[in-house]
Amino acid sequence: MKNKLLTSALVGSLSLIGLAATQASAQTTVSGNMAITFGAVSADNPVTGNSYQGFGRETQLNIANKGKLNVGDLSYAAGFSLEFDGGDTNNSDQTQENMYIDFISGNTTITVGSDHIQNTDTNSTNFVGIGYIRPDGIGNVDGTYPATNSPYSLNGVGITQAIPSFGAISFYYAPNSTSIAGNDILNSFKSTQVEAGNNSQSELLFRGNLGVQGLNVILGRQFNDAPDTQTSTTFKDKDGTHYSASYNFGKLTAGVERKTQEGSDTNGAATNSEKRTGKSAGLAYAVTKDLSLGLTYAEGKTDAGTTAAPRPDEIVKIIALGYNLGPVAVQAQYKDVENASSVAANDGTIFAVRLSTAF
Repeated sequence: MKNKLLTSALVGSLSLIGLAATQASAQTTVSGNMAITFGAVSADNPVTGNSYQGFGRETQLNIANKGKLNVGDLSYAAGFSLEFDGGDTNNSDQTQENMYIDFISGNTTITVGSDHIQNTDTNSTNFVGIGYIRPDGIGNVDGTYPATNSPYSLNGVGITQAIPSFGAISFYYAPNSTSIAGNDILNSFKSTQVEAGNNSQSELLFRGNLGVQGLNVILGRQFNDAPDTQTSTTFKDKDGTHYSASYNFGKLTAGVERKTQEGSDTNGAATNSEKRTGKSAGLAYAVTKDLSLGLTYAEGKTDAGTTAAPRPDEIVKIIALGYNLGPVAVQAQYKDVENASSVAANDGTIFAVRLSTAF
């Protein structure tokens, strides 16, 4: 599809409203994806927890464009997504998904936007299952096992250097720890839009196979400063790490992962004084070309306890099944949880089934 970007100028003003260019060689695509999930949480202790069930959804519409620039041999790619998830209201989060303008020269890409660069928002040992290892919901609290504190979903700028047949190294910088862009073109640019937010966040990351077919390695380090308003010595900067490796042996895939996350709190308090650590191992087996089975074992730890009264380790065991129906994929997952959120005897189970498709 041909696409034109037209210029509109206000006489006597220096305001740039649009870009003047004709992209005769540009290519625009529209795609989308949708997932519908049923989940059920059951707590073993009715005093400290409860049981409930319900549906969730994730729907997304993607618009993308790419082509050549009129400078040197540079290329560009640009796009944005409209996301409507369960629990969303009409807010800017719906338009922060996969918003980007990329400038590409060979194996080097500079990206400006949000939710587009490679990142560590994953658990690399839950090969067949749904979402994070972290067992949210039991006792109405989040789990201990770290999910992610990657800043990729924040507005920022990053660079990715691909190394053919080896991997890719990237660095992403977000100047302010809020996922919402302050305004359009700096109209009403109040200082509180910057100073009231958290400090900058960044991530240095390598993803690749190191030249070994079947190997997948992720090495990530996050540098996330605590807010200026947190002056107590107990507050920790929101730093983190992600180290994982997996290998495909044909029908069998095996992997291990270690994640850390600082400046958080397992029970949702505002102290941001904990360091949480997650370790896990996983297996996946392709029974047929369409049917896969997965097993994951994970331990979550927090340093929030004391020497006399340490918090117990959170233990998560996952069994998952995935089946490919062609245009629709089916996943089913069962989590058996001990000491959810590192609370003694906060045990239970979490069951989920997801249908997903893309178009």
